[in-house]
Amino acid sequence: MSGKDQITYGGAARLRIALAHQAAKIAGEARSMVPTCTDNHAHGGEFVEAAARIADDARELLALAVTYERRRGTFWEVIGETLGISRQSAHERFAAAQKRMDAELTERWLADDDPWFTGLPEGATDPAETASRLDRWAVRHMQPADALAYKAAGDPERARPVSHNLPPMDTGEHSSMVMAGANLIRERPDTSGPDDERIAQLKLGLARRKVELYERMIAEETGERGRIGADVGDLAELLAAARAQLAELEGYEDGPAASRTRRP
Repeated sequence: MSGKDQITYGGAARLRIALAHQAAKIAGEARSMVPTCTDNHAHGGEFVEAAARIADDARELLALAVTYERRRGTFWEVIGETLGISRQSAHERFAAAQKRMDAELTERWLADDDPWFTGLPEGATDPAETASRLDRWAVRHMQPADALAYKAAGDPERARPVSHNLPPMDTGEHSSMVMAGANLIRERPDTSGPDDERIAQLKLGLARRKVELYERMIAEETGERGRIGADVGDLAELLAAARAQLAELEGYEDGPAASRTRRP
């Protein structure tokens, strides 16, 4: 996926797509248990096995839903109340998974979706392709009573019921993810070992994302004001510093120590 797609599909959109993917997966698994035509050929425990698999997937769906809600700004109190538990219980149950998933989203964004960085839920690693596939899934499974069925034939929400309303990565989220990336790298200990390559790649990715952010902010400022003001001048200085840092890191990557900063 290109950097442009990365900016279009930020952390919130990726989580929403992963949530939709998991829901579609569960719907398909549950639907397969409805017909009775194969019951006589089912082996012992087959129904329990299928139900247990759906239950596991539902727990993962709940964790994704909580992480997405938190990404949208939903308070722990609201999440706990919805689940019928206290704020503290909700936090204790889901906070670690949320933190881990947020870190994995940030890593993949910094690393330009390098598959070497694993851990993201299915659907979040290739959001554009997954959203397009889920568009087709939603249309194919549309029922007459669904809200989607009441959309006009030419309505883009009817043709692209998943991808059309995905929240784009705006400048605010871009900036937040840059800060999250900086914090993530800062929290990693500087060690001499296999993690060196991973951290070096993240630092390089962070420098690239900073350059993209300042270029984007300058374009927005000049577009809105039609002139170069003091704010743009400050941003230009930040952009110059970010470009210098990126050039330094890229030079290090291509230098004699490249074997220590690149994957095999």
